[in-house]
Amino acid sequence: MKKYCQKAYLRDIQVNRGTMLCPCESNAWQYQVIDVTGVTSCWHTNKLPCKAHQRLYKVAFFELYYPAWVTVSIAPSGQKCYHHHNKINKKIYNINQRYFIKEGKLIKNNASTDYDVSDKNVNPLGGFVHCDEMTDDFVMLKGCMIGTKKQVLTCKSLLMQTKWWSIDPTSKFGLHSFQVVEDKKTFMGPLKKDRITKEEGA
Repeated sequence: MKKYCQKAYLRDIQVNRGTMLCPCESNAWQYQVIDVTGVTSCWHTNKLPCKAHQRLYKVAFFELYYPAWVTVSIAPSGQKCYHHHNKINKKIYNINQRYFIKEGKLIKNNASTDYDVSDKNVNPLGGFVHCDEMTDDFVMLKGCMIGTKKQVLTCKSLLMQTKWWSIDPTSKFGLHSFQVVEDKKTFMGPLKKDRITKEEGA
């Protein structure tokens, strides 16, 4: 990347104080649903919202996650200060590798699919805004992201798989709850409609 350009945040991570860098594929997989945490800011709000009769508060609070350059001792005016936001259920569309050299040739084909005729990379024409060309590993998520350009995002994935012990198929209408027809017949006993159906069938 060029000078004064921020590197990709999700390039490599370290797990459990390890010394070896861990690639993206070992922490997330394609079509997984994750949560994205980021910091964003608003315009300088100095008026009340519609149908609000409360007084206007001039101080916006900080949550646990905020940039280091924001001083917590200064009460900012309005809502231009940074806030912590979460986006849930973001699906991972693609996880691909960086540029690499194979047989003395630079391979940039990291965004081509089976239907593409030519080789393509993930960078748009002209590069990303304020980040230039991305040459590292990348994670492609669905939808828009939080915050401004070059803002650090934190992706939270599910660490424990959910195991289903049983599924309750009982009806939520009525007084009794039966999961199968045999349980209902054992509890209710022979009914009049069953006797009539048996006589008509005979």
